[in-house]
Amino acid sequence: MINAKQFKIHVIIPTLQGMAVAFAGAASPAAANLLLGTCFHESLGGTYLVQAGGGPARGLYQMEPATELDIWKNYLRLQKQLRLDYMLNMVGHRLEEKRPLLLLDLEYQTAMARLKYYRHNFTWPENPKDVEALGQIWKRVYNTRHGAGTVDQFVNDFPMEALEWH
Repeated sequence: MINAKQFKIHVIIPTLQGMAVAFAGAASPAAANLLLGTCFHESLGGTYLVQAGGGPARGLYQMEPATELDIWKNYLRLQKQLRLDYMLNMVGHRLEEKRPLLLLDLEYQTAMARLKYYRHNFTWPENPKDVEALGQIWKRVYNTRHGAGTVDQFVNDFPMEALEWH
């Protein structure tokens, strides 16, 4: 399991800050906490890098390749050039290496998880530390009504020691 504070400070926050130029509002304390909770629920903080039972989900956020493709094909491709260029610049040299980015690249995994949320409309909680409200967003957008996860599970898996923005 990864250290939640270090992951948030050294991966999540810099990734979100980098995205903020192309994706207004991408970086916020609530977004950082939502991604942290997503990571710690979906992969138990990096305990599982491939889906248990042989499923297709990969990486710390347990994103399926079909979801990754959908974000590229049905969202990024249709966005302003600035947004597409940002993501293409992030992955350009990595694609040439034919690396499985959903498994090996923490910045890419974090950016794709943020985009999964970014393309949906929802209201952020007033308090970015409201883990239950963040869990409700996770359930609605990331796990969906078809998923087996619950808000209570999200809350229980959340690394409370890492709630602060810095």
